[in-house]
Amino acid sequence: MGVPGCPSAPRCAHGRASRRGEHGKAKGITTGTLEAKIDEMAKQGLIRKVVAEQAHEIRHLGNSTAHGDLGDSVTSEDAEEVLNLMAEVLNEVWQAPARSARLAAARAAKKS
Repeated sequence: MGVPGCPSAPRCAHGRASRRGEHGKAKGITTGTLEAKIDEMAKQGLIRKVVAEQAHEIRHLGNSTAHGDLGDSVTSEDAEEVLNLMAEVLNEVWQAPARSARLAAARAAKKS
């Protein structure tokens, strides 16, 4: 899976996913480490516990590539997992609530 304009697709995929704290920021979670932000998103019910656990695994992967041995490489499979996780986070934080709101509005409109 390629990331356009990036010389190392797996590293770029992780770099984009490491900004997952941005979803929390938009929901008012603006302080603390990425670890704390993931935990707070789960605590507030923005993401399920299992998604938080996945996010922490991805965070560990990112830490090892950012601060570890240069020989540690991120595989295409790792990058795919990172992108799949981001899709889940986006769904839980933004898309699913918006779908629920649309359904509720449509139901309310039918009653009136």
